[in-house]
Amino acid sequence: MQFIKGSHTWGLFEDAYSFGHKDLDALEKKYRRDDRAWVEEPCILKAGQASFHHPLLFHGSGPNPSREPRLSFVVHMMAGDCGYKKNGRFHPNAVLLGPFVKDGDLFEGPLFPQIWPTEAVPQRA
Repeated sequence: MQFIKGSHTWGLFEDAYSFGHKDLDALEKKYRRDDRAWVEEPCILKAGQASFHHPLLFHGSGPNPSREPRLSFVVHMMAGDCGYKKNGRFHPNAVLLGPFVKDGDLFEGPLFPQIWPTEAVPQRA
């Protein structure tokens, strides 16, 4: 995986959803600007390791040239009050809310598990 150093400070980009896009040169041509450096920093993970990074950090990996599969597990964390906006930009997670999603429906349920309690956890005796 590669990170683009400092890209999390560049703000939001129109049409920046590129999950699964393997042509990193094309992404650089699309998002690079003269007023900021495009510095690729390798993030080499061993089996079982994890990377936690800012959601606006440009990151990705190129094609897998080996004969072995490259497996990963991705978790996108969001605030508990994050919900569907009928007039907002499309995000692929919206389809996971089902065919009858309504404006304001929260991203919740079995496909959006809560990983941090919103209230104090009772202590065991």
